Amino acid sequence: MKRSVILHRESSGFSLVEVLVALAILAGVMAAALSVYAGSLSGTHKLMGYERAVEVAEAQLAMVGADSPVTIGSQQGVTDDGVKWTVERQPLAPQGTKELSGIAPRILYKVRVEVSWVSQRHDYVLELRSLRLGTTP
Repeated sequence: MKRSVILHRESSGFSLVEVLVALAILAGVMAAALSVYAGSLSGTHKLMGYERAVEVAEAQLAMVGADSPVTIGSQQGVTDDGVKWTVERQPLAPQGTKELSGIAPRILYKVRVEVSWVSQRHDYVLELRSLRLGTTP
């Protein structure tokens, strides 16, 4: 009777299949991590745009009535970094203003500041509204 003898070599490494499976898993993990990183970067860029827009809007709103009396009208401009802004001032419906001894009657004005900018090929708009005390038109 013949006996078959099977010789086993000791393996000292990984097989090709094991290496390919490990590389496939690594590629999947790296793709997921890159996607999260890209989303985070995009969100950060968007947030920086909003921060800048709020900064411009608040600065324009603070200027209303600071240098000169509040009156009806609008102004527009663009900052050095391309942020567009518009300030509009309209009186609220007067409700029986009275003149007081030599003081011009005062009314409330609606002030609207609109700021727009482009970020990553998208247009964004931010609007702030406030009331300011001014003289009658």
